[in-house]
Amino acid sequence: MNVTPSFKKTTEKKSSFDALALREVYGIIYSAPEQELALADFFQTNQLTITRLSSSETFLPYLPLEENLFIASTIKERDRKVVLTEAFQVFQLEPALLGRSFTSFTTFEKIKMRIIQLLLSKTSTLVIDDIFSSLTIGQRQEILPQLKIAVQKRNKRLLFLTKDPQIIDSPYVHPLSLHALLN
Repeated sequence: MNVTPSFKKTTEKKSSFDALALREVYGIIYSAPEQELALADFFQTNQLTITRLSSSETFLPYLPLEENLFIASTIKERDRKVVLTEAFQVFQLEPALLGRSFTSFTTFEKIKMRIIQLLLSKTSTLVIDDIFSSLTIGQRQEILPQLKIAVQKRNKRLLFLTKDPQIIDSPYVHPLSLHALLN
């Protein structure tokens, strides 16, 4: 007998999404806008608390860069320097970047900083939309292992939404079927 998993919040049953391990990076290939809408509906219907990063977001210009990085974070003020230093080491960024304007960063630096902001958020489930399209293959190869390390250190679960099968084929990403997640 085939039983469809329930996505209702109960103590007995868990959704297929709840079964995804923390400290791991998962990837889903989608090819049509309606598939992306189905995912958004899934997160909303199941009242999943996620933090999402898409290509349209920018840092708030009136806040210092460091405050932007911790905007959705519950990390205490006294711990921020250590956490930020660790994140900068993982992503191979110089601390001097904090003294620069976000608009002066390269595309690669902007993506890394936005990922750090995402990783410092209070939610355990992070979703990254197809933001790597502007990166070279070398930059993608550099950032994926860094991202895997950062997700493990911060005890997060990361879900990539992408149209690029190369990202899903990476040894740092576990492929996940959109159909299996939604059904």
